[in-house]
Amino acid sequence: MPSALFFLLFIWPAVEAANLSPALRADADALIQEVTATPTNAANRVERADRLWTWANAVAMTGVVLPVHLTQVITFATNDRSEGGAINKQLDDAITELAILDRTPEVLGSITITPGPFSAASYAQIAQQITVGSRSIQPGGGFLIGRHFMSDFGEWQISSPSGDNYLTIASSNPAVNFVAERVPFGGMHGGFRGTAQRIAFRVASGTLVTGDVVTITYGDQSQRSKGLLMPSIANDQMQLPIYVSFDPQGAFIALPLQTVVISGGPLQGVAAFAPSVLAAEEEFSVSVRGEDSRANRATGKMPGWRVFANGTPLTEIAAGGDAITLVDNLRLPAPGVWHIQVESLDGSIKGRGNPILVETAPTRRIYWGDTHGHSGFAEGMGSADGFMRYARDDARLDYVTHSEHDIFMDDGEWETLRQLVTKYTEERKFIPFLGYEWTVDNRFGGHHNILFRTPVDRQRLDGRRFPTLPRLHAAIRASTPMRDILAIPHAHNAGDWRLADPEITKLVEIMSMHGNFEWFGRMYLEQGHQVGFTAASDNHQSQPGYASPIGGSLSQRGGLGAVFATDKTTDAIFDALRALRTYATTGERIILDFEVNGSPMGTRAAMDRNRKLKGRVIGTAPLESVSILKNDQLLWSQSYAPTDFRRGEPTQLAISFNSSAEPINLRDNPRGYRPWAGTLDVQGATIVEGHIATNASTSLSAIKPSKDGRWTFRTASRGAGSTLILTLDEVKAGATLTLNIDGGQEFGGAPPIFRQHQALDPATLLVRLTDLKGGAVVARIPAPDYQDEISVRRLPAGGTLEANFEVEDTGVLEGDYYYVRVLQRNDAMAWSSPVWVGGRAPQ
Repeated sequence: MPSALFFLLFIWPAVEAANLSPALRADADALIQEVTATPTNAANRVERADRLWTWANAVAMTGVVLPVHLTQVITFATNDRSEGGAINKQLDDAITELAILDRTPEVLGSITITPGPFSAASYAQIAQQITVGSRSIQPGGGFLIGRHFMSDFGEWQISSPSGDNYLTIASSNPAVNFVAERVPFGGMHGGFRGTAQRIAFRVASGTLVTGDVVTITYGDQSQRSKGLLMPSIANDQMQLPIYVSFDPQGAFIALPLQTVVISGGPLQGVAAFAPSVLAAEEEFSVSVRGEDSRANRATGKMPGWRVFANGTPLTEIAAGGDAITLVDNLRLPAPGVWHIQVESLDGSIKGRGNPILVETAPTRRIYWGDTHGHSGFAEGMGSADGFMRYARDDARLDYVTHSEHDIFMDDGEWETLRQLVTKYTEERKFIPFLGYEWTVDNRFGGHHNILFRTPVDRQRLDGRRFPTLPRLHAAIRASTPMRDILAIPHAHNAGDWRLADPEITKLVEIMSMHGNFEWFGRMYLEQGHQVGFTAASDNHQSQPGYASPIGGSLSQRGGLGAVFATDKTTDAIFDALRALRTYATTGERIILDFEVNGSPMGTRAAMDRNRKLKGRVIGTAPLESVSILKNDQLLWSQSYAPTDFRRGEPTQLAISFNSSAEPINLRDNPRGYRPWAGTLDVQGATIVEGHIATNASTSLSAIKPSKDGRWTFRTASRGAGSTLILTLDEVKAGATLTLNIDGGQEFGGAPPIFRQHQALDPATLLVRLTDLKGGAVVARIPAPDYQDEISVRRLPAGGTLEANFEVEDTGVLEGDYYYVRVLQRNDAMAWSSPVWVGGRAPQ
């Protein structure tokens, strides 16, 4: 029987009340009676929220899955000092809802779903069947169809039976009829930071009684609809939430949350992962991963593969295997740089791996990790176990942290994360660290990822109890040895660089799927903090370390944090993170080394007026430039793009769009994404091909020809560039390029505090190709409070993947700092951690 017609029963907790201590059970019962008698007000709100917190966590530890919004409501109720009419009502509803889950779950009945798997971006029909429980659903009651704000299912509708994503409801009780309406709904399954309109089916006549079956069908295909468009991202637990109300006045209560499996699509590409540093003749492994068009793990029959190192055959993989193949017992014979390539046996699909630096006797290695990612435990998708498997098997990370938001997490979930770290830790193979994301408004300290060296006896110090950064630092110092803790602020909800504790805040996250935020790291350095740089994904689909953007705030590929460590062990990597032996990349495994007077990145060299700066870059694509910054000012920059054009080379143009992400008011969150969309037209030449420079698949960026002979494009930038590549033919004298930029609206990011997202005016840029002989043509494109840029340049063939640089500088100031910025021609970037000269580290 096809999986689309098979129903999987969700096992809800037993009907009996959770096994709580007599004292806690008595207090829970008293709290229920108090709320029934007297609604919550400003005077009793905090006391009731504290009692609900204790009760909810005790229930969660028995295995009951709490509603996703419950812990957030408690946190807001605890820290809200206003009269709080709305939060008071939300707290009362949360107490009522927990009472049902804990004491009388039979009133919710049972629920089933068509489980999948469904292929990403395909069309299918999914049904949820609800068997009414012990409480009837009266006229005016009914079902609200939630929609996770981060899912990209097709937008379901109720007006066109033959259209895509048609949603229907039916009942086994012939006396019951429904009426559809749209109601405002907040939280993760509504508007998240506000409300969004969600479809609700109300009982118009009749009464649903115990045993009645209600079927809700997504993508109902009975009237020629193609079905429901599945999400583009593969996931082991894609959520389809439903809420129930028993009468017209009742709040909507979450039914047991149902999920479906989304698998990858057909094979479209291939990637490979290998260690970055090896000794000559050292045995190593290469992971070959077949991918669909969105970098999901592909499904279907896999071809055979050939793996090359610098063009020399390294190994061959037989056809018919899994999408991921780990090839062991490989060796590289001699010191030097080796680049891994992969292609199918018929040559139709080609990909590459990361560069490998082979040394005679390496004293340290480069390990890759992601210290910031989410699953369905918070406002994301997917299982916590799937998160770990993806990090280890798909992304081939060396270390990872599943850093869920504390405001969404209960004690049962924290215990699950702790157990998973223990389960997946395999010294010298895969190192997960226990952690969480301390989540408060940036007025009170911003967001910080908190990592522990080991999982044993670690407790999260959440924003409910410690709602300001100084209070968090004090709690950490009172509970955790400094060598076992690490805090990493990030810029999406900007951490407060004025208040960093030098023994706790060692690294700063300067890049993620939210954007590029080098400015954020500079703010810490300008305040005198000795911090290193790292990057992470902040992925919300249980895909740490290697995933495609999903649009909205997460509109670019996530970053990676590189660490220099002596061994792939828990202690060696954690020590190296705390020692600032790190650098950040935009997801490419670029090899970067940098030192000042022999002192490596992340360290403080002795004071010397004469400074010798040395470094090495091994790119994953041709290098564009390498720059050294000193005390927030550009000291030196070198372009590595060829400047000579050979006869017979195709004419290629690189069109780069750039916008700053640094906020105008430094107490604000970063500026949002700048959209770039419109048309481009070449006169006096023919466009034969156009593509996005980055190799990271994205639904946000595209370029394609239109029927009128022009090409349309769309992309976005936030703190760095996004580049389009055009290949031209039949170029004539006087050829021109015209860019017509549509008006638009900034988008994405955490809610602005001062400067709201601004409207953008349309613009036109005309470039004569003869003007490009002298270099790039750079145009300033005005935006409210900013000057954005478009750069157009000729793009010669070739380029270098490697660069060694040596620069001399002098200085008289103690505490000068230097760091390196790398830019590749595919828009990938890397940043070293700083090196300080003289001075003293903050105490």
